[in-house]
Parts: sequence; structure tokens; C-alpha cells
Amino acid sequence: MLFVPLRTENSTATWVDRCRVLRVSLVFRMGVRVGHLQVIVSIDSRDGAERIARELVEARLAACFQVLGPMRSIFRWNGEIEAADEWLCLAKTTTERFEELRERLVALHPYDIPEIIATPIVAGHADYLEWISVETTPSVRG
Repeated sequence: MLFVPLRTENSTATWVDRCRVLRVSLVFRMGVRVGHLQVIVSIDSRDGAERIARELVEARLAACFQVLGPMRSIFRWNGEIEAADEWLCLAKTTTERFEELRERLVALHPYDIPEIIATPIVAGHADYLEWISVETTPSVRG
């Protein structure tokens, strides 16, 4: 379940009061609702990105893992401002598979604290969303 804060005119409302369940692009398959996510990950090398991509797609944790870059990142780390070339990766998965995908990314990633940000896909081409669902279903072979 994903929660997102919504703006409210009542400044006395608590954060929980301002949150509502965000229902992301839901596809009904076999009576189960499956939401879709795009997961953003950055990494320090193209080879590392492709190694992780192949493992996640092979394990059916991601239907697709796009590698973009290089790009330049400027960030604060251990109290210092750093700069590095990185590759931006975009993984397509389902909310159902996200936690396992996140755990695998943390285990495979060379960074101490990898960037792993999941964004709900709130709309999209229905056939593409169904493809994500099928390709991230563990029991599918082929």
C-alpha cells in the first residue's frame, strides 16, 4: 500500500490525516489488483548497472531495466560536497514485487546507501502495464 501526503487547508491536521491511499494503475489479473511502479536507481558504472539489470530481469523482479547516462551528480556525502559520474536506471515493476526488488538492489549495489525511489505509475498504456505484470510474475516461464 502506498501513501502520499495531500495538501490541506487545515494546518492543524496531522500528517496521517493528510495522507490518503494512492491507488496506482491497477490491472485486475486472476482477481488480484496489481499496481505498477517505476523505480529510480543510480550507480557508478555502466557495467554495474547492466549486471544488476540482468539479475533483476532474470529474477522477474523487473520487467525492464533501462540504463541512461552517464550523468553528473553533485551531492553531499559525509559532510563534504562531492561530484561523480553516474548512470541513472529506471526499473519497471509491480507494487507486489517492489520489496523483494528493493532488497535485491541493496544487496547487489556497491553504494553504502543506494538511491532507490519508487514512483507510482498512475496512468499508462494498458497493454504495457499488463506486460509489466506478466513479466514480473514468478511462475511465468519463457
